[in-house]
Amino acid sequence: MKLVKITGALSSLAVFALALPALALTPQSPPGSGFYNPGDLDALTNPTSLIPKISTFFSTLFLASSLWFFFLAGYLYMTAGGDEEKFGKAKKNMIYSMIGLVVGLGAYAMPDLIMKFLKSFQ
Repeated sequence: MKLVKITGALSSLAVFALALPALALTPQSPPGSGFYNPGDLDALTNPTSLIPKISTFFSTLFLASSLWFFFLAGYLYMTAGGDEEKFGKAKKNMIYSMIGLVVGLGAYAMPDLIMKFLKSFQ
């Protein structure tokens, strides 16, 4: 049962990763024409515009899952009912989800730091 959940989550992430280039396209042609201009693909071929979009997508996904696990740990903590083992498990889950929140927030800052670092060599 656990293997099915893990493979389902991994396949969902794979679908998101495959759909990511479509998120980078921004149509510049007139509405209703149905065509993209050649400049529309710059987001896919230019790493300086693609890296922040990828980072924002995955850090948002990461932050959402960390918040979900934080609330789940809070629920486990409140429903422990005096059982020390459940309290310990909920406390450990809260700590891990807070670490995940910090890492996710740091992921938002990474593209800017990397771009500033790379531009300093130009």
